[in-house]
Amino acid sequence: MTVPAPHIASQTPWALPAICVYPERVQPEISEFDRIARSVLAYVAPVLAQLPPVHSRAAIVRVTESAGVDLVALSDAALREHLRGLRPILSRALRRTRPKRKTVALAFAAIRECADRTLKQRPFDVQILAAWAMLNGTIAEMRTGEGKSLTATLAAGTLALGGVSVHVMTVNDYLAQRDYDSFAPLYHALGLTVGLVLEGQTPDQRRRAYACDVVHCTAKEIVFDYLRDRGSLRTHPGNLARKVDRILVGEGAPTSGLVMRGLTAAIIDEADSVLIDQACTPFILSGGVTHPGGLAPDILRRAMLAARDLTLGRDFRVLARHRIAELTDAGRDVLAQTLSQAQGPLSVAAIREHAATQALNALHVFERDRDYLIEADKIKIIDESTGRVMGDRTWSEGLHQMVELKEDVPLTHLFETIARITLQKFFRRYIRLGGMTGTARSAARELWDVYGMRVRRIPTRLPDQRIWDKAEVHATLGEKWAAITGHVQQLQARGAPILIGAKTVGGSQDVSDALREAAHQVLNAHNHAEEAAIIAQAGLAGRVTVATNMAGRGTDIKLTPEAKAAGGLHVLLTELHDSRRVDLQLSGRCGRQGDPGRVMHVLSLQDDILARRGAAMRAAARWTHRAGWPRITLALLRHCQSREDARQAKVRVDLLVRERQRDVQLAISGYTE
Repeated sequence: MTVPAPHIASQTPWALPAICVYPERVQPEISEFDRIARSVLAYVAPVLAQLPPVHSRAAIVRVTESAGVDLVALSDAALREHLRGLRPILSRALRRTRPKRKTVALAFAAIRECADRTLKQRPFDVQILAAWAMLNGTIAEMRTGEGKSLTATLAAGTLALGGVSVHVMTVNDYLAQRDYDSFAPLYHALGLTVGLVLEGQTPDQRRRAYACDVVHCTAKEIVFDYLRDRGSLRTHPGNLARKVDRILVGEGAPTSGLVMRGLTAAIIDEADSVLIDQACTPFILSGGVTHPGGLAPDILRRAMLAARDLTLGRDFRVLARHRIAELTDAGRDVLAQTLSQAQGPLSVAAIREHAATQALNALHVFERDRDYLIEADKIKIIDESTGRVMGDRTWSEGLHQMVELKEDVPLTHLFETIARITLQKFFRRYIRLGGMTGTARSAARELWDVYGMRVRRIPTRLPDQRIWDKAEVHATLGEKWAAITGHVQQLQARGAPILIGAKTVGGSQDVSDALREAAHQVLNAHNHAEEAAIIAQAGLAGRVTVATNMAGRGTDIKLTPEAKAAGGLHVLLTELHDSRRVDLQLSGRCGRQGDPGRVMHVLSLQDDILARRGAAMRAAARWTHRAGWPRITLALLRHCQSREDARQAKVRVDLLVRERQRDVQLAISGYTE
């Protein structure tokens, strides 16, 4: 899509010249004492997150309503004049870390009135609360269906009216496009410019979009644009030097080709998915093909052939819990003997063993329709936390090519890494950062420890009508699929819509096979392009939708009157995910805005969450199940889930520690990306 060039005034009367050409937060040196103190406070964060939600009639709501009384009678022209007068007031207020409540309430009242006139949507009190929380640098925990997209306009509009460029981030291009189309009229009514950044746009289109007051985008796109800009910034460091270049040289300045304007503020939708689930994902900007001395295709093929001859248990082992394969001492000896005649890189033990380990990971750890799928003879990675295809991503260090050899698809080139950064590190560079999600309490400690962000619970506008059924745990997968089929037949006969959640693409296919006698729709990474159409029909009476995790993010399921009369949407979870937050997100698809709904768990002792644990845990679960203690069996499954969640959290913390150490080691170079 072509983004129209925004209309930007040359210089508004109230605006001051930019202090910094490319503003971003510089992480200060943290002493060991401060680090310990922050870790101690991290234990308080979960306690604060568990407190009852803030009252819906909090002070910010009362002040906003009072400020909006006189705006109702204003004409559109008078309201625009009021907004122009509000801008310098907000500009001064936003220089503070925590802006004053009365000043922000003036902006909230004006935005609420404009939203009512342009969109016919008037933000509710709970949305005012959430926007206020985000402006204060916290994560607003809002139940699914409470209108997070409209809430973002309150926070983003307030920042933009104060002269702060703000990035509004969603989890995929479809949602970014949807929000841009939906809320552009509101931003225009506020006198603001709005841009959209999508995959496939040219640098000029991106530059025009980033020049706007409000930019709708995804984290993926903005991170890569930031890495490209860093290439220019690190060769011409110093804010003063960059300002002099722009004044004296103008368009020909070395940094005139920058795409972005800096990292001033961000509002993140589905913040836990971005800040937690994808925190460790390295975003790598690649350049030319690696030099001839690297892992050439023939070297990769020889390493793959050698790895196929290794024996599991003797030459290598698979750590299912950590999802890695590792060579044993015997395996290293066998590998050295097999490749004893090899020349070049494979004659070096470290390179030889690394290539063979990547081949073993491809053969025995990474699975088709769980970690990746094949489209048009290409390997497409599946995001584990969302179930969506990440078509433009590849695994690094030769792993992607090893998977290609395993599946016998055309081999792609290895590329040299120009720059890399993780989301953990990237988002800590925003001067202002706020977010919202339906599930943040369980990650409150990590959000505080890594980003310094508290979690604030926001009440629901209407009481929660969901019914939580007791979980069923069956001995085998066959018994589980039979039970699911029976539940679906009963519910479909009543006319109730059903959403069945699966952990992987393969799991969704298993559910589909079990339901071959019942009409149903499948939503997974194979047909993600049809997501909006499938979800739009998921609320019809008697409709059965089988979906991976992607159904829990950003899309809206609206119930028909017949579906509401049948008890609302029934969410059926067929497996526990590695993080309970994902289960809660899927459960949040029902019971939206006071609608009826039901949540059911149908599990088995052969599910992946238990299969990856030790033999003792599996034996204990089987024993309690035979003894007729379903609650204890479920508790054991939940324990496995919490252990896996804790393990992944430790991986993220360890990565953060390693990045800090790396920053210290490379500090002499002036940059670490």
